[in-house]
Amino acid sequence: MEEGRSIEFELNPILDTDGTHTLVVKSTSTSSVGNYALFAQNITNPENSTLLNFGNSTSGSISVSDEIDSYHFNATAGEQIIFNLLGNSFSLNPEVEIINPDGTIFPVNEDVAIFQISLEQTGNYTALITDDFGSDTGDYGLSLQSTTNPGNVTPTPAPTEPPAPTPAPTEPPEDQTLNGGSGNDTLNGSNGNDSLIGGGGQDTLNGSNGNDTLNGGSGNDTLNGGQGSDRLFGTSGNDSLIGRSGNDILLGGSGNDTLEGGIGRDRLNGGSGNDTLTGGGSIDRFIFNTNEPFQLEDLGVDAITDFSQAQGDIIILDRKTFTAINSESGVGFSIASELATVTDDELAETADGVIVYNSENGNLFYNPNGSETGFGDGGQFATLINTSPLEAGDFLLRG
Repeated sequence: MEEGRSIEFELNPILDTDGTHTLVVKSTSTSSVGNYALFAQNITNPENSTLLNFGNSTSGSISVSDEIDSYHFNATAGEQIIFNLLGNSFSLNPEVEIINPDGTIFPVNEDVAIFQISLEQTGNYTALITDDFGSDTGDYGLSLQSTTNPGNVTPTPAPTEPPAPTPAPTEPPEDQTLNGGSGNDTLNGSNGNDSLIGGGGQDTLNGSNGNDTLNGGSGNDTLNGGQGSDRLFGTSGNDSLIGRSGNDILLGGSGNDTLEGGIGRDRLNGGSGNDTLTGGGSIDRFIFNTNEPFQLEDLGVDAITDFSQAQGDIIILDRKTFTAINSESGVGFSIASELATVTDDELAETADGVIVYNSENGNLFYNPNGSETGFGDGGQFATLINTSPLEAGDFLLRG
């Protein structure tokens, strides 16, 4: 391992006996020495787990590297829940893993801070909160709500006399929800945490200040996050997503999209189509996943314009999509041969690596069939426009 580089592994063993188990940590090399961090968590019945109640919000903190915070909630099969997780500090991009009552992992889109899922089992669920990079720390906010059996619902009082008309406000409320509907709309947020939904047409959404959520909907839309840690969803169409300042999450969706993170630690996922990804300043994460095995039409070929080792940029590959990767989750490739560098695209087809980088033109390939001719079910999924050097430590494997 090169000096200054670190590598991270995540193991999820299923223990088949009761009693005391021993974990042995050793170097894979007889000549290497160094420090390591170790964190263990019981995911099926964590003793230090915090109860989550539907309709209530809570906050937490990742205070040390590789920390895993655990929460639990009770739900029934078929229940629809909304999960909202957002980092409250500049340095942290938290992610959640949900464990079913039987100990299996419930698949969620780890790149979306708010998502709705339909539960398949009845019982006690566990939610594990970590940093997606593994070494960052900071605060986060967390809330859970059931759309089937919501908590803290305020009952509607019986009508009495009609209230007096409320005068029109002279200033917009702090937090706004604006829905453009069909047509070509321009929606402007205020200083609060706004939700702007373009709907149909060619829309322009401006979040302004606050931690805003912008959804372009259908059509070729322009989304400007403004200040704050914003979430921008292009959905369908050829969209332009601009995060500006803050730790932003940009998801292009379908279409050939342009994503610009701006200042801050941003997460960029182009979705399907041939997208252009620009991280901007600070440590940015370029994410490739579909929650399904790799298919070219699901990803397209994305152009990363400003990948920088010096800035600490990371390419995140999800093993649920890149299924031929056998290296453990974490920074780098625990199986070194799974990353190969070539100087010609034809050589990439017969390289031994599962992920192959052409250092001459910046093309990045998924090569699941190894040294056999062609890429099998894989192919090119990205190009580094600046042909930046790529090493194992520039990748984060997850899933």
